Amino acid sequence: MLLTTVLADAINLGLTKIGGGMPGHHTYAKLSWLQAWHIRDETYSQALAELVNAQFAHPFAAHWGMAPLRRPMDNAFARAAAPRAPGT
Repeated sequence: MLLTTVLADAINLGLTKIGGGMPGHHTYAKLSWLQAWHIRDETYSQALAELVNAQFAHPFAAHWGMAPLRRPMDNAFARAAAPRAPGT
């Protein structure tokens, strides 16, 4: 169920839609309780930074490279997705 909660955040569906899609198994109440008690912002941010760094370091990532940036919002997104030190 913990991975279901992370997935709900990762694909921007939210707990309500994920919980409503599986009646009886992963209800909104269960997922919300799990998120409140087991997912902390500081550890979630650190885990996300580790994941981004691992993806960036993977040899297959060299096939894509950086896309050209055209809009200010693109620059903000690129800065947010760039590898960073854990905990920052």
